[in-house]
Amino acid sequence: MKHSPTITLIIILTFLTAQLFGLFVIMKDARIEKKPSGEVEISHPESAVGPRPEFRDWQTVLFLTIAILIGSIFILILARFRQPYVWKGFYFMAVWGAIAVTLGVFIKSDAVLAIAIVFALIKVLKPNPIIHNLTEIIIYAGVSLIIVPLLTPLWASVLLVLVSVYDILAVWKSGHMITMAKFQMNTKLFSGLFIPYSNAQDHAEVRAKAAPARTSSVKMAKKKQGGPQSAILGGGDIVYPMIFSGTVMEGLIRSGVPILNAFLRASIIAAFATVALAFLLIRSEKGKFYPAMPFLSAGCFAGLVVAWLI
Repeated sequence: MKHSPTITLIIILTFLTAQLFGLFVIMKDARIEKKPSGEVEISHPESAVGPRPEFRDWQTVLFLTIAILIGSIFILILARFRQPYVWKGFYFMAVWGAIAVTLGVFIKSDAVLAIAIVFALIKVLKPNPIIHNLTEIIIYAGVSLIIVPLLTPLWASVLLVLVSVYDILAVWKSGHMITMAKFQMNTKLFSGLFIPYSNAQDHAEVRAKAAPARTSSVKMAKKKQGGPQSAILGGGDIVYPMIFSGTVMEGLIRSGVPILNAFLRASIIAAFATVALAFLLIRSEKGKFYPAMPFLSAGCFAGLVVAWLI
């Protein structure tokens, strides 16, 4: 296991909370209309930051694929030339927009933009683990709320496959995903779950091994082996399963399933994705990086089968 049981459990529960909250936000924002013919239509009002793009399905997948590639290149350039302040500026704008979208579902007022700015400023200027991870849950609900209406379950499945392949290549082949993650952690503005901790077990092992040594050597050993560590889960690993389960929920509603029933059945996908994440975290080894999306996608597809069969 890469992290302690406590840290692993925190990641798992936070991930599941984010998935269920995202589904709830999508469900609350949806406007459902049943036609005389029996057909069910779903619409979403304009978001707090403006209308959604006009494209659909394969166009959405193409747009997101290009956006992922451009975003990766952009962050790698910032990391190469050590430009943390540029990253902080773009990070602030993205956080503000996503939080505003989510809050706009609950607060029908122009004040939502100002409230989102306050959240974004606190997140950027006064970062701490609690604020960071709570706002991440809000952020990815907003991102999924923008994207879900633009996809069907079929095209969301295609998106999962493409992102999974990219994740494998970016982590195990080129390694640039690791470079981007380290750059973001160094700026203290990581896009995803970020849980710093101190490994007490490592401290104990270091003290035992270094007991006969000089004090200065003990301090150096502690710093090297028992210092602060962190558990991370990338933002994409949170939002793509959320998008997938959201499209399935809306697909169920269009097929005539009551909205609450559709929410519960889509939650099965979130549960299976969480189990897949737990499997990865338990099987992972310290000091190694793993692409999470292939595991999460497998969990999503397994959950889809169960959700449709119920």
